[in-house]
Amino acid sequence: MKKKDKILRILEKEEKGLKEEEISEKLSLNKENTKEILEHLKSLGKIIKYKNKYILPEKKNWIVGKLTLYREGFGFVDPLDGKGKGIFIPASQVNFAMDGDIVAVVAKDLPDGRKEGKIVEILERKKDKIVGKIEKEGEDYYLVPEDKCFKYKFKIENPSLDLKEGNFAVGKIIKYPDKNKDGEVEIIEDLGEKSPKLDVEIIIKKYDLPTEFPKEVINEAEKIKENIPSSEIERRKDLRNQICFTIDGETAKDFDDAISIIKLPNGHYKLYVHIADVSHYVKEGSFLDREAYKRGTSVYFPDRVLPMLPEKLSNNICSLNPYVDRLTFTCEMEINKYGQVVDYRIYESVINSKGRLTYTFVQKVLDFLEENKVKRKDILSFVEKNKDKILELAYFEDPTTKERKRVVVLEEKYLPDIVLKIYDAYKLAQILYEKRYKRGALDFDLPEPVVILNEYGEPTDIYKAERWWSHRIIEEFMIVANETVAEFMFWAEYPCVYRVHEAPDRKKIKEFLNFVRSLGYNVSIPQNDIKPKHLQQILEKVKGKSEEKLINYLLLRTQARAKYSPENIGHFGLASSCYSHFTSPIRRYADLTLHRLIKKALYGKFTPENIMDHEERLEIICKHITERSIIADEAEREVIFLKQLEYAKAHIGEEFEGIITKVTDMGIYVELVDTLIPGFVHVKDLKDDYYVCVKDQHILLGVHTGRKLRVGDRVIVKIKNVDLDNKLADFELIKVLGEDLKKSKKKKSKKKSKKKK
Repeated sequence: MKKKDKILRILEKEEKGLKEEEISEKLSLNKENTKEILEHLKSLGKIIKYKNKYILPEKKNWIVGKLTLYREGFGFVDPLDGKGKGIFIPASQVNFAMDGDIVAVVAKDLPDGRKEGKIVEILERKKDKIVGKIEKEGEDYYLVPEDKCFKYKFKIENPSLDLKEGNFAVGKIIKYPDKNKDGEVEIIEDLGEKSPKLDVEIIIKKYDLPTEFPKEVINEAEKIKENIPSSEIERRKDLRNQICFTIDGETAKDFDDAISIIKLPNGHYKLYVHIADVSHYVKEGSFLDREAYKRGTSVYFPDRVLPMLPEKLSNNICSLNPYVDRLTFTCEMEINKYGQVVDYRIYESVINSKGRLTYTFVQKVLDFLEENKVKRKDILSFVEKNKDKILELAYFEDPTTKERKRVVVLEEKYLPDIVLKIYDAYKLAQILYEKRYKRGALDFDLPEPVVILNEYGEPTDIYKAERWWSHRIIEEFMIVANETVAEFMFWAEYPCVYRVHEAPDRKKIKEFLNFVRSLGYNVSIPQNDIKPKHLQQILEKVKGKSEEKLINYLLLRTQARAKYSPENIGHFGLASSCYSHFTSPIRRYADLTLHRLIKKALYGKFTPENIMDHEERLEIICKHITERSIIADEAEREVIFLKQLEYAKAHIGEEFEGIITKVTDMGIYVELVDTLIPGFVHVKDLKDDYYVCVKDQHILLGVHTGRKLRVGDRVIVKIKNVDLDNKLADFELIKVLGEDLKKSKKKKSKKKSKKKK
C-alpha cells in the first residue's frame, strides 16, 4: 500500500485530525517524507490542515477547491479532487478570499443541477505579492491591484519610500484584507510609469515568473565543460557521421530535436528522432535541477524568453547547434507504409547536426520540388544543377526590420542529401498524419496571432501564424516518438510521466452539438460513448465553410485541459492510447523527468522495492509541472492579448472584418479576422432595434425587425474604444456581410409566391 493511502486510512478514523508528528510516528516515516506526502494530499484536496491538525474535509462537510474570481465579483471553486463541477460563489459569499486561494466551501444543490456555495475558510493563500498602481488618499498611499479580479486595495506600510502616484509597483502582502480593514503591503519594487515595455514586466510580476537565475545555479552551469570526454562518446552510439538536421522557427535559439530519415529497400522508413540529453548535465537534486523543477517550463513572449535552464545550457551545451558534437537521446523507429512502428530502439547517442533549417526554408524547398515535378530518383541530380537557386531560398524577410536575412546554416556539400531527406520526411509525415486521422485524432485549425514589436515594446504588426507541411513534419515525428517511448514504458510497467487528455464533459458536448445542429448540420453522436472520430467528422463537415473557425473554436472549448500524470488514461484529442512528452527537455521539466526514468529502465535500475516510491514521487512532480505549464500558458496568452489591445488602440476609428464568436444579453463578441483581436459590441449601441438573446439558437434577435445577429456571422466593425486598464475593446457594428444578399433572396421568394397564387 502506498504511504499516502496509509495516511488517508489513519485519518478516516480520526474525527478531530492528527498533527504532523503524530502521523509520522504512527507510520514510522521521517519528517521530510511525511511533510512531502501531506503537502501532496493537501494539493489534491484529500486532506486539509485546520488548526495545526490534518483532517479529512468530509469530516467537516467541506468541499476543498481553488477559487477563480471574476471582475464582476463572483467566483467559482473547482474541487481539487476533480469530483463535480465548479461551485458558484456569489460576490457576497467570497468572504475576502483572493483569486487562486485554496478554500473550504459549504455548498447546496440548485434546481438546474448546479451547485452554489459560500467560502467558510481560506485554507491556503496562493499569492504573497501584488502588482498594482500607487494611489494616494489623503496622507496615505495605497496599492490598487492591476488585476481587476481583486476588489481590495492595500495600504502601503513603508511610505517613507519616495513613492510616486501613478507608478506601478510590486508589494509584499503583510496583512490580507478582512471585514475590519484593508490589506497591507510593503513595496519591494517600484516598476515606474506604465509603458508598452512595462506592460510585459507587470504580467511577469503578476504571475511571479522568475527572470533571474540564483547565483548558485549560474555557478553550477558555468562549471559544466562544453567538450565531451572521449569516454562518454565511447559508451554511446556514435552517429556523428549521420546526416541529421534541425527544423525550427527563424528566431529559435534552443534546439531540442534533430531528425534523420532513410528510405529502406523494403519500402519502410527508418526515422531517427534525436533529443538533447539534458539529463546528462542536469543531475537530480542539483541546484540546476531544483531551479528547473521550480520553473517547470520555459515561458515565451513576443520580445523575450524566460528559460527553464540558464543560457549556457539552453542555447549552447544542450542545444543541438549545427556542426558541433552533442549528446542526445535517440528514438530510432522503423515505420511501414501504413504508419505503423514495426521496430524501435531507444538509446543514448552522440550526433553532429549537418544543418540548422527553418520551417520557411523547408517549405520553400518542398514547393520548389513540386513546381518542377521532381521525382525522388531525380532529386540528387536536380539539386546539383540547382544548388544556387535552392540556397537562395534560405533567405527571408525579417518582419521587424524588413531586412533580407539568412539564419539557415547549411554547408553546400550536404545540400543534395538534406533535400532528399526533406522529401522523404514529407512523404512519411503524410503517412503518419493519415494514420492519425483515420484513428480519429482532432486537428484544430486555429491560427495563432504573431505579434511584432518595435524596440519600445509597441506592436507594429499582428498576423496569423502560417501552418505548413514543414511544421507538420516535425509535429508528426515528435508525436510518433512520444507515443513510442510512452508505449515502451507502459508495456514494461515502468514508472512514467504521461501526457493525458480526458474525454470532454458530456454537458458541454451536448450544448456544442445543439449549436452545430442549429447551423443546419445533421450530426448524430452517441453521448454515452463519444470518440474523437465522432468529433472529427464534424470538423470535416465544416471544412472550408464560413463557420469553420468558429466550430473549431467552440469544440476546443468543450475539451478538458491536458495534464501530466503517472497514470496512463490516454490522450483523447490525439486519439492516442499512450502518449508522453519526450522531445523538449530543454524547455519542459516533464521531458527531463521522463529521460531520467527511461535511463533507469534501460540500465535496470528499477526494482520491485523502489517502483512504488518512484510512482508516489511522480504524482507530486506531475501535479506541480501541470500547474507550471498552465501558469505559463496563461501568462503567454495575457501578453499576446494585451499587445492586441495596444495595436487596436492605435487603430481606433478604422473598420475591420470580423466574426461573431458569442452572443449574450449584453451584446455580441467579435473577433477580427486578420489580427484575431477580440472585442465587444454592446446592445445599447445597436440603435436600429431592441435586441433579445435567444441562447439556444445563439442569436441576438431584433424584436421589431426580426433581424438576427448569429454566432458565426461575418461582420464589418469599427474600433470604437480601447480600455487598456480593464483590458476591453469596444467595437461598433457597421454591417453584417451577406445581409443584403439574404434580403434580396427573401424578396425574390415573395415575388415567386405571389405568381403561384
